[in-house]
Parts: sequence; C-alpha cells; structure tokens
Amino acid sequence: MDRTKNEVNRLCGKKFPRGYMATGVEDTHYKDNVEFMDIYEKLGVEFERTIDHGAHNWEYCNRHVKKFLDWLNINDTFKRDME
Repeated sequence: MDRTKNEVNRLCGKKFPRGYMATGVEDTHYKDNVEFMDIYEKLGVEFERTIDHGAHNWEYCNRHVKKFLDWLNINDTFKRDME
C-alpha cells in the first residue's frame, strides 16, 4: 500500500491531502460514492470514510458539515500557524 501511496504523492508533486467523504445509504448517488471511496482506498489516499443513514439533501449535508469541521480540527491548525 505504501508504494501506491507514494505513487499518488509523486503524481501530485507533493503529499496528497487527507480527505473527508460522507454518504448516506439513502443517497441517490450512494453506489457511486462508495465506489469512489473504494478507489481512494486502493490508491492509498488517506481519508475519513463515513457511511450512515441519510439522503442527498441539505439535512444530511448540514449534519456532516459540522462533523467535517470537527474532523478538520481547525482550532489546532490556527494555533500551529500562530506559533
């Protein structure tokens, strides 16, 4: 897996950023989203994979924007940048 990850980083010209992907099992794009997540995993891309209940709508999106911002840990990022 490391060899593949290194290849992804080499092709990008730098370290490929971590990602956050969330999809609901009732989402009309669920199968495509899971397929995309599987490809990322095979490539060794680091990302947070979240699959739970929800449709492709604002209610689901709003719920996961909060989770994404918590995952991003932006307060620590700002603290690091200020040091």
